[in-house]
Amino acid sequence: MSFMGFDFRFITDKGDKVGIDFSDNILKIAYIKTSVVKRGVISLTSTDITNLSDDEIAEIIKTSLAKEKIKNPTIIGMVSSNLAIIKNIEIPSTNPQEIKEIVQLQAARHTPYSPEEIIISYVVIGTSKSNYTRIFLVIVKQDVVRREFEIFKKAKLNVKRIIFKPDGINNIVCKILKLEEKKSPTAIIHVDKLSTDFIVSYEGKVIFTRNVSLGMQNFLQDKEKYINDFKEEIRKSIEAYQAEEIGEPIAMLVLSGAKRLYQEEILSASLKNLLNIPLEICTYDNLPISRTASEILSTNQDSSFLDVIAPLWAFEQLHIDLVPEEIKIQKAFKEKSKNIIQTGVLIAIIVFLISAILVIKIYLKELYLEKLILEYETTNKKAESLEETFKQVQLVRSYLSRRGYVLEILSQLYDLVTPEIYLHEIRFDRKGTFSIKGTSTSMSSVFSFITNMEKSEYYKDVKTNSTRKREEKGQNLVDFEIISSLEEIKTIKK
Repeated sequence: MSFMGFDFRFITDKGDKVGIDFSDNILKIAYIKTSVVKRGVISLTSTDITNLSDDEIAEIIKTSLAKEKIKNPTIIGMVSSNLAIIKNIEIPSTNPQEIKEIVQLQAARHTPYSPEEIIISYVVIGTSKSNYTRIFLVIVKQDVVRREFEIFKKAKLNVKRIIFKPDGINNIVCKILKLEEKKSPTAIIHVDKLSTDFIVSYEGKVIFTRNVSLGMQNFLQDKEKYINDFKEEIRKSIEAYQAEEIGEPIAMLVLSGAKRLYQEEILSASLKNLLNIPLEICTYDNLPISRTASEILSTNQDSSFLDVIAPLWAFEQLHIDLVPEEIKIQKAFKEKSKNIIQTGVLIAIIVFLISAILVIKIYLKELYLEKLILEYETTNKKAESLEETFKQVQLVRSYLSRRGYVLEILSQLYDLVTPEIYLHEIRFDRKGTFSIKGTSTSMSSVFSFITNMEKSEYYKDVKTNSTRKREEKGQNLVDFEIISSLEEIKTIKK
């Protein structure tokens, strides 16, 4: 199903979802409600939070959610690229567990902070022939994420995920423009109010990103200077990507972000001629935006809302997760404790019901058992008599089934022997091994004899134990030994 060209199959789960970002002194919130019977549309809010305290920000978030009548939503926070350290490194291993351990050890070397002060997450973007793995590494200071959790806690919200904004932007742009199908890397230029993210995407993954401290605010101050500086920064970003030798050259540019971008054609026109790389524009037009949200986009044309809209679609598929490890453990512990309590109550109820059923059954069975005991003695005597009779019958059947069996085997063997073959020794031991020694005028006769034995119902696992060629009175002869086992007797031969 689609809405204005947007495919709802991108939504992997149902329920209310909220994306929240309060970087750049602007609180941006995107909401969507989806269910099995009702497809939602995106609602947006935007609030200037310059000089506001964290308590005031939390109150605005709480009020906004209450106004939209959103209850128990999935909350997704996000971290901007200018608050993260991004590295492309190579790990001397292809084992996932080893890669994780090496990244944990090496991450602190790329920052001035101790391992306890940072949160790390990474994406595997490829392997080399020399068993090295290329890693896209994101490092964020703990304080940045902890502040978000504190604000959400004050707003009485439980955060499901903290994403890396370029990861979310890449995800939604790839889905709208179907970039996963491209065979070459694509550069996504996402322009916000205060900064720009240069994101290189390949096969749906972010493989390189660079933050540029130029945004739409600079464009409004000095358009001509901004465009020249902007083009130069994009050129530097492309050169930085190429210098890293991460992948193939960039084959296409995608421009996304603030709505003013699409109205100021001079910016997109200037990028079209940059390094002769094709340019495509990703707009909000194909997204299921509500009328109120469209008004907010028009009012805030210098800010991008694509970053808060992005995690509403399939946020579980995003590769970067910046939730601190101890919080993940706490959530897992709470979830496990909840499951244990529920399981305990359920077990107690089941035990009570089972006990009641067992007591009733035991009483009824005791009554029935008394009756059975009276019948048991008579039945037992009859059973002993039948058992003795059965043993006698078995002995007779065994004797009848083997009577004449050896003669049938030899008779079958006699029928299989051709004039070219002379048998001079037949052996059969108690282990069930049947062996034949003989002489033939040709090897082909021996092979034909073996084939005929294999087709017989009496012999199995027929094989040649030895063969030896010799000459006697000018005639070529082949001495051979064939071994096999005999089939079990399955029926009484009448």
